[in-house]
Amino acid sequence: MKSCLVRSDGFITDICNKGEEFEVYTGPGSSLKWVDAPDEVDIEWRLMLGEWIPDFLYTDPLNEKLIAYGEPGAQIGKLWKDIDAGLFGENAKKGQFYTHIAEVKAKSQPITWKEIEVPDPMTGEMVKERVSDEPDQPFPHDDNMPAWNTAEQMDIGVRREFKLCEFADRGDVATGSDHVDAQPITSAPVTDVVDTNPDVVSGSDVPTSHAPDSDDRITTDVG
Repeated sequence: MKSCLVRSDGFITDICNKGEEFEVYTGPGSSLKWVDAPDEVDIEWRLMLGEWIPDFLYTDPLNEKLIAYGEPGAQIGKLWKDIDAGLFGENAKKGQFYTHIAEVKAKSQPITWKEIEVPDPMTGEMVKERVSDEPDQPFPHDDNMPAWNTAEQMDIGVRREFKLCEFADRGDVATGSDHVDAQPITSAPVTDVVDTNPDVVSGSDVPTSHAPDSDDRITTDVG
């Protein structure tokens, strides 16, 4: 049996044998937990809804398209060359900028969109936000929805918003009071560790390692 130091988003930062865990800060502001894992676990595994996913790999189609478009400077360079060549109107479709964008759109995976209700950070009122809706995208774990929590251990607002457990086949929409951002953090049973720094207050920066960004969501509408 191995023990993994896991971030709230489910990514592993350290692996050791069970019983050889080193002390880490787990007080206010911490987003790390020691979690048991099989002997074959490696750094590429990810914890999601309390379950291990071996060799986790996910390519966000929206990020993939944004990368394929290239840097804004490169896009503007193509556009400038087309303008300098006098390509306007229908002739612009023969230029570098148009043909490049058209090729990316043709080769990229289609992106579906949905509207969700989220609390406005300034007013607290529920507002609509347009986000990509991909069926295979990973669960968006964070400090409010830590990866070591199973679906059943998530707060009711989280279960309703992401249609987990009793809400799996229902169309309920999270209300302001039930929304995930309004819910306290729920802790799942994990290996006991020692609070080595009880004087650190909430909001303190606690550095971690191994920060993959492959699943960070980008909500820019690129068509």
